[in-house]
Amino acid sequence: MAESKVVIVGPSKSGKTCYLSTLAVAGWKRAAASESYSNDGSSDLRCVVKPINQAMQDLSKNAQKIVIEGRFPINATMQVSNCEFDFEVEVPRRKFLGGNAWVKHHSHVHAIDGPGGSIFGTIGGVATVDERLKEYREQLVSHAKVADGLLLCIDATDEESAGAYFIDLPDLIQELEHWPFKRLVILLTKAEKLVPHELGAIDQLKSMSAAKYVTYLIGPTLGMLRSYGADVPIACGWCSAFGFVPGEGTPNYNPQSEEDDQLLSVLPGMTMPQKIRSWEPFRMLEPLIYLASGERGSLELIE
Repeated sequence: MAESKVVIVGPSKSGKTCYLSTLAVAGWKRAAASESYSNDGSSDLRCVVKPINQAMQDLSKNAQKIVIEGRFPINATMQVSNCEFDFEVEVPRRKFLGGNAWVKHHSHVHAIDGPGGSIFGTIGGVATVDERLKEYREQLVSHAKVADGLLLCIDATDEESAGAYFIDLPDLIQELEHWPFKRLVILLTKAEKLVPHELGAIDQLKSMSAAKYVTYLIGPTLGMLRSYGADVPIACGWCSAFGFVPGEGTPNYNPQSEEDDQLLSVLPGMTMPQKIRSWEPFRMLEPLIYLASGERGSLELIE
């Protein structure tokens, strides 16, 4: 079994908390052969997410409330948590004599979930020199020094926040002393907000180039990343914790909600199985699949 280590970072309000919270649920739904993952371009892969510390378990339990209450109880956190989980993916490899052999890939994933991930403070409003955050930042840097994969989260709807990468990310890279990463993914979160709230919006999102959008948002930062990891391909893609209404393709949030946190698909009178089936997070697992195995699915490479 191939082993790797991954770190997840991102500016404040970049969608890290939502992403971490919904990963376990996305894994369970995929394991149940949910038809939604035929949209991933990698639906034949077997995946599992295993929270291994209390902070990650708490986030996963929080996400389970979504199908009960029909809304997201998950907001950008102002507390700092050290989240760790294991991710496993089995990739089919065709045998010469017919049938498939499954190759298992395993990643240990580490993330600091907090304001700016304890790294991005200049724009996010949190000074990384704060004594409360120093220990967590040092832990993340320590994990990053021996990591094989790096996942960078960007709020696709917030150009100002994306600018934090240009200002703060070089500090992190310099602290690593050398470039350890073999794979890099830039993940555009909250992608459901980029398309009209209408039927078939999911197809509009699929037709949009994540690579072009990332280049627009953080073009100069890409140059910095390439200067440190010249031979490492940069993959990117869309994701949405809200997802899209199954069978309709409408962004699965209620635009009439005052706090913008209600699922559109969860209606009064629904049974629990109906509620569970109505929530389909969009492409949450693809970045981890790529970082663990190299299977790119619908992720694009930035030229």
